[in-house]
Amino acid sequence: MPLPPLLRRGCWSPLLDQRPSPPRRTGTPPGPPGRLLPCGAPPPGWLKINFDGALLPSRQAGVGIVARDSSGTVLFAAVWSLLQWDPGRTEMAALAAIRGHLTVDCFDASGVIIEGDCLNLIKYCQRCFDSRLWDAHFPDADALGFLFELPRVLLRHVPRAANRAADVCAHLAISCTFRWSCSVDFPPVLFEVVQRDRTNILVF
Repeated sequence: MPLPPLLRRGCWSPLLDQRPSPPRRTGTPPGPPGRLLPCGAPPPGWLKINFDGALLPSRQAGVGIVARDSSGTVLFAAVWSLLQWDPGRTEMAALAAIRGHLTVDCFDASGVIIEGDCLNLIKYCQRCFDSRLWDAHFPDADALGFLFELPRVLLRHVPRAANRAADVCAHLAISCTFRWSCSVDFPPVLFEVVQRDRTNILVF
């Protein structure tokens, strides 16, 4: 399956009212095709952030994000609750909320891979970013403007099995809001998933 477009910081364009132009296709992250990597670990020099949302019939929702470095070490995990009635908007809330948790490491990295298991959302964002007038018709442009602040960004859809840690965070978030910056503080269920991710192998 071909990788989705790699996004770079846009240049300034007078045609778009002095706003960044849409990201450009520039290739894929470093590393040979089909390279085996520990589940959850991005290529050397890159960071990876997984996001997910969970929604109950009661409209209680939770969103979670998990950030890892190239060794597979979790830099931070964050969960928070909200009220929502639409699964797609819950997933969008999780993606947009990454902005408030960016660290210096994210800006110093060679690039950031952002992964989610909602295929429709990933395709939707890619279509909007591929459009020359994305900021004119993309209602979530302001919420996702942080993507242009990063040196390079790769939006990628992954199966639920490769997004398990973020999924666990999203379900934990239904009953609490929290941020962990050290794995020893993780709830046992999240710690077990993170440790298992570092030993599993996926082909990217």
